[in-house]
Amino acid sequence: MPGYGIAPAGEVLWFSSSLRSVKARNVAAGSAVSIATDDPYEPVVVEGTAEVVTDPAALREFLDAMNAKYRTSYEEDFLEPAANASMQLRPEKVIGLREKDFTNTPTRWTFP
Repeated sequence: MPGYGIAPAGEVLWFSSSLRSVKARNVAAGSAVSIATDDPYEPVVVEGTAEVVTDPAALREFLDAMNAKYRTSYEEDFLEPAANASMQLRPEKVIGLREKDFTNTPTRWTFP
């Protein structure tokens, strides 16, 4: 899914969205965030705090990682802060499970 990816340092989850989206407005307002995979049988939910990133060097790292992961060649204007919000989610809690073995598989990870 374009716009999502793990930062090279592995400490944050990057994602992007239009500045006018509800997602971007909620993050800009300081809302807590949860992101889930789209697999209802083996879901993973990540909860934490997110922030809009405008630092050009950080945005370049995100763009390079996204282009490598998705084999695309987006240019820097793809993440232009005046048009798009690039955001980082710092995980605080992650929950995962397997629907077929619901009672034995729920796992929670917490991060300081």
